[in-house]
Amino acid sequence: MVEDCAIIGGGPAGLNAALVLGRARRQVLLFDNNKPRNGVTNESHGFITRDGVSLKEFRRIAQQEIYYYPSVECVNEQVIEIEQENKKILS
Repeated sequence: MVEDCAIIGGGPAGLNAALVLGRARRQVLLFDNNKPRNGVTNESHGFITRDGVSLKEFRRIAQQEIYYYPSVECVNEQVIEIEQENKKILS
């Protein structure tokens, strides 16, 4: 599969990006090592319809919604390094 986008991190922003891009039928590879930086937090706030939800429940719901879109692949890996390749960009 050739990806249109790689998302590094499965926090709220990364999960939301994967959902939106999946809905747009983009080929997405989401890297999530399942070690959230906010793991010590008991609840998530500021996300409409999910204010006060536990982080575990938030991730479960988000992943369930993302898996509906087959163009999104989630990989349980940690990204260590990113290298730029010289590619011709078509305008």
